[in-house]
Amino acid sequence: MYHVYTLPGGANSCVSRALVERIRHRQGDAFRKIDPGLTFAFSCLLNANELVHFDEAFHVAQGPEVSNGASVIRGDARPYLNSLGLAAPWEDVPIKAALVVNGIAHDFLGTLREYGRNDIRAEWNRANYYLSCLGEIRVKRKAGILTASEIGVIPHI
Repeated sequence: MYHVYTLPGGANSCVSRALVERIRHRQGDAFRKIDPGLTFAFSCLLNANELVHFDEAFHVAQGPEVSNGASVIRGDARPYLNSLGLAAPWEDVPIKAALVVNGIAHDFLGTLREYGRNDIRAEWNRANYYLSCLGEIRVKRKAGILTASEIGVIPHI
């Protein structure tokens, strides 16, 4: 299985302007608000006929350490999410909480919905999603970031 940072994204890929325009024409934006880098990757994968992987860095970057998602896995994602002004930030996921895992899942499922790819949505690993969310919830609750009422789960998780 590939790590999410190996997916095509703004920090590690080159794509044609025509591909970006195809994505914009279909979605309105090439980047969704919650997780723009990964949603761009999802859109590229759904639109590209082929990908070429080079196992060599083309530039020097700080990597995932400066990612919005990576920086709040053990911290509070609510200020960032609140700054986006989204009307329904969790419409595509079952757990309605400010979790990094949830943001990735929401944008992935939303992108699939926009492309009408219910075949992929049907095969989405829900068990992995729930386990990942529970792991992040445990970390955040130990840090005093999320309360039981905010995540709507049993207090002893």
